[in-house]
Amino acid sequence: MRVAFDFKRDDMMEYMRQHHAHSPSTRRTMALFRYSLTAVLAGGSAALGWFFGFPSWVYLPVSVIGGGVYFGMFPRFFRQNIERQTKKMLAEGQNRGLLGRQEVEVDAHGVVERNGHGEVRARWSSVERIRVTRAQILIYTSAVQAIVVPRRVLRGGQDEELLEALEDAWVEAAGEGAPVIERLVS
Repeated sequence: MRVAFDFKRDDMMEYMRQHHAHSPSTRRTMALFRYSLTAVLAGGSAALGWFFGFPSWVYLPVSVIGGGVYFGMFPRFFRQNIERQTKKMLAEGQNRGLLGRQEVEVDAHGVVERNGHGEVRARWSSVERIRVTRAQILIYTSAVQAIVVPRRVLRGGQDEELLEALEDAWVEAAGEGAPVIERLVS
């Protein structure tokens, strides 16, 4: 099966949002910063209040409320930072091989991604996982790299047709103990 589409900056941003939302490494980093910085902020403000002789009924509630607000807002700040960094990286070059007209083809040997500047062939043995989100079908060829097909370009049952082609070929190539497509949203 072959699908052609225009891969846009918004598609890349969606991929980055989705990837970081489900990446174990990103989750660990976010948890580390969220908990440690909350403790530092709350503990630091309590220590300063005690050091300068403020009554505990003043500095303890301020420390707890400030730490709680930071703890609650941190995931949003973290996601915004990832989006800001992605936009900066995309602005650094012309991205001819990333953005623009793309074609993805699924066959018995693997997945081929083509654009006007070249092609990438991924054998089924290099496909680590296939993930389906509300907005995209992601064919991961490494922990951080995926062939992305935006679902917005798939019409009239094409998404199910593509998923069936992916699953059939992937299962046939893998044999026993074949991997399963991870459906985050159907």
